[in-house]
Amino acid sequence: MNRAQSATATRAIVSALQYTRSEAIGRNKVITLCLSDNGVTCDKTSTRQLIVFRDENNNKASEADELIRIIQFNGDNPIFEFRVSAGRNYIRYRPNGSAIDFGRIQYCPSTGDPRYGSQVVVNFSGRPRLARDTDTDGIVEGKDKKNINC
Repeated sequence: MNRAQSATATRAIVSALQYTRSEAIGRNKVITLCLSDNGVTCDKTSTRQLIVFRDENNNKASEADELIRIIQFNGDNPIFEFRVSAGRNYIRYRPNGSAIDFGRIQYCPSTGDPRYGSQVVVNFSGRPRLARDTDTDGIVEGKDKKNINC
């Protein structure tokens, strides 16, 4: 069950990133993706949802007319965290599909067991990829080649 929940959560993150990138290209606008507990402001961590929006006034919050999509999280209170350049709590995509902000989105199950955690990495090109367990201890490694902490 934990592996299935982890896989589902990880797919949701990757899909949200791909969707946001596609919207930026299709709309020819900068599009923002972030975690949000209330569906308006961006949070560094969340157990509830991701929001995709056009930030026309550059206030890093989604106004009613800027919101494009809300992506709800399923499961038993999973914890998602943005670890993005310059400590930002959002990732923005340019109209050419490249990322303005890059870093990692980490998923941890409510149990806090890092064996079921994951990280999705976004680089400058804007394409997401999964962090890997290169030392085969059952826990993926983060940016510093150390196991993720949940």
